[in-house]
Amino acid sequence: MLLQDGEMHKNSRTISSFFIMRIQYTVSLFLAIILTSTAGTKGLEASQDRFLLSAEGSGRATAYVESPKIVSYENKVHVAWLDSPAEGFRVRVRTLDKTTGSWSETYTIGEAQDNHGGPALTIDGEGYLHILFYSHHHPFRYRKSVRPNDASEWTDYQEFGENLTYPALVCAKDNTLIMTARRSFEDRPWILEMWTKSSERPWERKQAILESRHL
Repeated sequence: MLLQDGEMHKNSRTISSFFIMRIQYTVSLFLAIILTSTAGTKGLEASQDRFLLSAEGSGRATAYVESPKIVSYENKVHVAWLDSPAEGFRVRVRTLDKTTGSWSETYTIGEAQDNHGGPALTIDGEGYLHILFYSHHHPFRYRKSVRPNDASEWTDYQEFGENLTYPALVCAKDNTLIMTARRSFEDRPWILEMWTKSSERPWERKQAILESRHL
């Protein structure tokens, strides 16, 4: 089958985007020598019934395996996902108390640009939660929990980056946040960017770690 120039351009971009996403997933798995603590299952044994987290989940509520959405720390499990209520896409989180087997109320982290803007969640060595969300070819939004191991209150969001999508997020032993994401362009091949955040400093772009050979 012969393709016209415009169709070939669109097809090449689709293919290069696919390979960047797949390699990003591989990189995220490599980075995720998971630096979060995993507590035991005490308290869960008493209640193994299924629990409905949300009745408004979107078609990509937990999509994109490179973006972690479950954190287990000490006696709690924090779960983030993407809802699709009538007012638009919303990133939300709930917490399971493993001691009592009970779930918290639902907390809204913020809106998402579309169904690609779901969350990436991680935790640092002091127990603070960190979350990225919102973007599909836009800046990311970042928030941090106000208290350790508590998803009920978050700092105001900070934006960083440009034309970013699909975050892979981990935390290093020194509490440095490490993120990779796809960066899109209108007139050049797309790349996979690496960003870091140390302590109270803003997010800092480090470098492109992968670039497509095709526009």
